[in-house]
Amino acid sequence: MAKNNKRKAAEEYEDAEHATPPPPAKKPKKSKVVSNTAPIEKKVLIPKPPKPVKQLPEINTVPTQVLDVYVFGEGTAGQLGLGNGIRRDVMGVKRPRLNRRLGADEVGVVQIAIGGMHAAALTRDNKILTWGCNDTGALGRETRRQQQDDEDDDDEDKADLNPLEAEPREVDSAHFPAGTKFSQLECTDGTTFAVTTTGLVYGWGQFRVSQITAHLYTYLHTMLTTVGVLWSYWIQLPHNQGSTKLSSYSDADSWP
Repeated sequence: MAKNNKRKAAEEYEDAEHATPPPPAKKPKKSKVVSNTAPIEKKVLIPKPPKPVKQLPEINTVPTQVLDVYVFGEGTAGQLGLGNGIRRDVMGVKRPRLNRRLGADEVGVVQIAIGGMHAAALTRDNKILTWGCNDTGALGRETRRQQQDDEDDDDEDKADLNPLEAEPREVDSAHFPAGTKFSQLECTDGTTFAVTTTGLVYGWGQFRVSQITAHLYTYLHTMLTTVGVLWSYWIQLPHNQGSTKLSSYSDADSWP
């Protein structure tokens, strides 16, 4: 009986070894969520075309009469525009002298403005030339002097002026929009203003006294006292209807 039990147990053990293993359990399938919402389409942003630049009407005319420029006076700050050279030739001019640096044929000045110690000229080809004292930035351009040679200091007859201030030189047109045409210049004690044919007014320098017409006084006083001596800051007044003119006076009480 015991042998039969051992044999039966051995047969069951052999059957268990050769038995096929059960298949692995299947993973449950994920249920799909069906949405009733339609897919969102990405909108392509089309850039808007730029707005056309509004062209201002021309209300001021450009002077065309070419001028000969005569100068006389002290000239210690280069305000005569004669350049640097022998003292008697560029300073202390007691009689009117033709400024050949502003020759009618070569330069073609059509309008000139005089300030306290500087001047500005408008040419027939729409250039603005400035010369004289630039302590307040009234020339509208860089005039820092380069280092001089020691031998130049020994010449007592030489005026020793800064050529960048004593010679009429152009204000960079990059300060103004392309196509800007000027009709008038005006200078005060330490500022310079340029009027365009469309009535816009540009100004640079330092505002010291109220040497401008009454209808511009409030705006310019606010702008220029804030600007101070930063000559590179340019102001532009709003466009005015009708002809735009500027006038300067040596006395603030002499307004018309």
